Amino acid sequence: MLSCVHSNLDHVDYLCVNLRDEDEEELKAMNVDGRYALAFPFTQNHSLTFTILDDETPLAMFGTIPARNNEARIWMLCTNEFQNNYREICRHARDFIELLQSSYSTIYNVVPANNKRTIRFLRFCGFQFSEKININDVDFIKFFRCNSFYNDVNNKESRPVMH
Repeated sequence: MLSCVHSNLDHVDYLCVNLRDEDEEELKAMNVDGRYALAFPFTQNHSLTFTILDDETPLAMFGTIPARNNEARIWMLCTNEFQNNYREICRHARDFIELLQSSYSTIYNVVPANNKRTIRFLRFCGFQFSEKININDVDFIKFFRCNSFYNDVNNKESRPVMH
């Protein structure tokens, strides 16, 4: 039975030694250790981090880390077992994206350009893609998702100032 809970350091311990190959390759390209990547959000004020569990076994951790200008970096790291529960996870993914984005005008990050499975998942979740960038000789694609509340001309925050 799948569940989603607030992450803890036990989840970090399990996931950092059980990451799927695609995530290991991405972290390696960015010169980031898996344990560091999973534990870093715990050190950031106002970050949100959740874990998807299959019974008591972590399948993935995901969340947001606040950035500048009311934006946040969104991230997710998974085990190989994530794919075995893909359809059920997809049924709830958009709701969690909405929750994570609720306080931000834009959420964004990068994905390796050759990671077609993750790109398909991000597209399903409503993300858009922009330019390619090269990080440590690996091609990445920037992805982002705008919050319609913050970008709606009818709300007070987005209205142009008339002089």
